[in-house]
Amino acid sequence: MTTLLPPLSSFRAILFDLDNTLLDHDHAAHFGVIDWSHTLGIAADPARWAAIERKYFLAFERGELSHDQQRYMRIREYLNRPELTDSQAGELFSDYISRYRKALIQIPFAAQTLAKALTLVDAGNVTVGILTNGASALQKQKMRVAGLWDDRLVMLAAKELGSAKPNLQCYTRALTAINVAPQDAIVIGDDLNNDVVGPLSAGLSAIYFARDGKNSAAAPPEVPVISQLAELVW
Repeated sequence: MTTLLPPLSSFRAILFDLDNTLLDHDHAAHFGVIDWSHTLGIAADPARWAAIERKYFLAFERGELSHDQQRYMRIREYLNRPELTDSQAGELFSDYISRYRKALIQIPFAAQTLAKALTLVDAGNVTVGILTNGASALQKQKMRVAGLWDDRLVMLAAKELGSAKPNLQCYTRALTAINVAPQDAIVIGDDLNNDVVGPLSAGLSAIYFARDGKNSAAAPPEVPVISQLAELVW
C-alpha cells in the first residue's frame, strides 16, 4: 500500500537535500572529472572517481575525516600521488570543481519545486532549508550556477554544522539553527540513510526521492516515496 504524501504546507520547516535531489551531482561529477583529467593529460576514469568519492565521503560522514581532508584524499588516490601536500591537493581539487560547476544541471522540476516552497516562506508560515553534507560556500555557489539559489533559502551545511548526515547531531543542530521542533520538520532527499532513516531517528518526517522509481522498494513502509519532484503535495 502506498503511503500518502503529506502536504508540505503542514510543516514549519521543509528541508531539501541538494546533490541528486535538486542538482544532478552525478552528471556534473562524471563530465567534470573527464574534462579535468584531460587538462592533466591523463586518462579519465569517471567510475573510479565516483568510487573514490564515495569511499572518502563516507569516511567524512562517519566523522573520520574533515570535509577538506576527504577532498585531499580523493585527489591523492585518483592521481596516485600520495605525496601531495594539503595545499597542492586543494589546488587540484579547485581545478576539478571549476569544471564540475560547468557541468551542473538541475534535477527535473527542481526550480518549480523551490518556487512553490518559497511561496510558503513569503506567506510567513515555513522555513525552507537545504540540508546538505557539503560546505556552505560551495553549495550556495553550485545553486547559483544552476539558477536555484534564493536568499530566502537557509543553507544548513554539514561542514558548518560540525556534523554530517546521518548523525543525529546534524539534524538537531540544523533544527536548532532554524528554531523548529523535530515533529514540525520534514526532509526530502534521495539518500535512504541520510534523508530518511537519519531524519526519522531524530524525530523528523521524511519523503524518499527514489528518482525515476529506482530503489523505491527500499524505503520503510511508513515513508512516502516519490519518483519525481513534481509529485510533491503542497
